[in-house]
Order: sequence, then structure tokens, then C-alpha cells
Amino acid sequence: MEEESEKLNSPVTQLLVRSRLDLEPEFAGGRRKKSVLWGKVVDNMRLINPEVSQTKEFMQRKFLNLFATYKRIKKRNDATGRGATTWEYFKDFDSVFGNRHSIESVLWGKVVDNMRLINPEVSQTKEFMQRKFLNLFATYKRIKKRNDATGRGATTWEYFKDFDSVFGNRHSIEPPIRNLQSSLQSLVESGVSEEERCAEESEAEGVSRKKRPKTIASETLDFFKEEARKEQIRHEETMLIEKEKLLVDKERIKAMLDLRQVLEGLCQK
Repeated sequence: MEEESEKLNSPVTQLLVRSRLDLEPEFAGGRRKKSVLWGKVVDNMRLINPEVSQTKEFMQRKFLNLFATYKRIKKRNDATGRGATTWEYFKDFDSVFGNRHSIESVLWGKVVDNMRLINPEVSQTKEFMQRKFLNLFATYKRIKKRNDATGRGATTWEYFKDFDSVFGNRHSIEPPIRNLQSSLQSLVESGVSEEERCAEESEAEGVSRKKRPKTIASETLDFFKEEARKEQIRHEETMLIEKEKLLVDKERIKAMLDLRQVLEGLCQK
């Protein structure tokens, strides 16, 4: 088809990259269908440039091709130690995706540091704490899903109320980008054994075992509640700045269109 072979010029491609990356928190949050979000991307592009005629499916394919290019360059740079690239969209992608792993590692380091301020006997590593927390979160999700399906609201699992106070009132209990951006992927990659998860679930079902101290889990949850609040404030401030940028861009495009109409009128005379 004609659209398949159509190429975007650089300004429209830059507009696509910016519009898509601005909505990355919504894409990563998983609470809305991606097809709906891609419609929103294209709508935002047309607010700035009404001449954008491509479909959301075309824009999605174009963005995924760009993202694949970014990942190839990033992988090469990490392997060779090179940091420079002439690709014009690299900085835009890297500002959103480049530091995710390092940011998550730093945050888990802060979790453990805060726990040790309260309890100096905490000796486990941040990697261990992350796996432990993700086990607990997976258990919470199973109980929450079961309760929603059966109508049951009660549970004997001692950490349920703590988790539910943070995640319980959301449309989806998938952890959002602002506080657990890639934790579920880490759960898959962390090598957590099925036996560990079954043990957590057995305790959740009320099997008569000696309860473990909840100090570590409670301290971790308290930290995440505070970090989530701070990150939400930062996110709202960033989104406000980006909205202002979009308005400025829209006004600039409108002024350019008006100027072109004036010039075309003069040429016709």
C-alpha cells in the first residue's frame, strides 16, 4: 500500500518521538489498551501539525522501528564503551529508557539503606530484598484476583492490608512506572523459584505456621509509599512542562501556517 512505503520527514518523525515518549508513563502503566493510547499519540500530533495524515497503526510501526534502532545503538555502545552517536533521536529515547535499570538499582539501594537506619541488623543485599518484595507482591496479586473473582474480602495474610492500601484502589494492580517501573520484568528474570512462591501462597491461605516478623516488609512498603508520593509530584511537574511545550509548538506551527497563507496570497497577486 502507499502508506506502507511512505516515509516521514524529520520534523514529523521528531513530533512522533516526542508525542509517544510523553505518554510512556501511560504505556508502561498497562491500565489502558495500547491501541487507545496510540490513537491519543496521533491526536496529539495533529493538534500541533494538522497535516499529519498517517494512521495510528503506521505511527506505531514507525516508532517500533525507531526503538529497535535505539536498542541496537545502545547495545553497541554498552559493549564497546562508546557513548557518542550521530543518530538524531538517540538522546530522546535515552532520556526515557536509558537509565531505567540504574535508577531501579539506586532506589533499591535506598530501600535497604532506610531499613538499616531503623534496624541495623538488616544484612541482606538489595537484590535479595527486591526478589523478596516481588514474591510478596505476586502473592498479593493472586489473593486480590481470587477475592475479586469470588467476592471474598477477608484474608489472613498479614501483609495484605499494607499492599492493598497502595495498590488496591487502582483499575489495575500492575505496579505503575512511577514507583515499580520494571519490577515485574525483574520478577521473571530474578530466578525466583516456584517453591518460594508456593510457600508465600500457603501462608496467605492461612496454613498454621509460625508468622514471620513483618518488620522488613513493613519498612519496605513504607518506603515505597513515600517514594511513590514524591515521584507522583515530580511526574505531574514534568507533564505540566511538556504540556506547555506542546502549546508553544502548536502556536509556532499556527503562526507559520498563517505566514504561508499570507505569502501565497501575495504571490497570487
